[in-house]
Parts: sequence; structure tokens; C-alpha cells
Amino acid sequence: MDRSVAKALEAFGAHEAAQFARNRPADPGAQLFADQVEAYCCFLSAMSQWRTVSFGMGGFAYQGIDYPSLEAVFRLRRVPPEDVPDLFEQIQVMEGAAVEYLNDRH
Repeated sequence: MDRSVAKALEAFGAHEAAQFARNRPADPGAQLFADQVEAYCCFLSAMSQWRTVSFGMGGFAYQGIDYPSLEAVFRLRRVPPEDVPDLFEQIQVMEGAAVEYLNDRH
């Protein structure tokens, strides 16, 4: 991934996300624009907060991000309340793509 993305993530205090970005190979098809950085950082900050549904011995499926956890991410990252609706919409787009990808993997 572009080193400038990792630097931007570091600047926002998303150290784990920055480390992830540095270790991930560049994908020429993936781009992150400046107005998407905060949503991306929030998404990565909540990436361990997925809701899943179990199928017993048949496995499980990802349902999506636990939204109360996402509210905590917004609060801890000191996201201005007026920015939350736009960030939430951006995160839902990422979440939808991630759910599809994660559920197709297994």
C-alpha cells in the first residue's frame, strides 16, 4: 500500500492500521482518497468488532460491524458529531464489501 496512507494513518493515531498498511502489498486497483482516510481508520479500529452468526457444526457467517462498538470508536477518536453521519455511510460501504469478501472465503 502507498506509504503516504501509512503516514496518514499514523498521523491520525491509527498505529495498528498503519502497520497493517505498511505490510500490505500495493494494489494498483485500490485507492484511498484524503476524504476517506478517517472513515478507513475508524473501520480498521473496529475491525475486531464483527457480529457473527453460528451455524453450529456448519461454521459461521459475518453479519457486520457491531455498531455500538463503532460509536465507541468515533468517541475515542474524537470524531466531531457533525462528521459522524458521513463517516458512518462510508464505513457501511466498506462493511458491505468486507462482509461479502469474508463470507465468500469459507
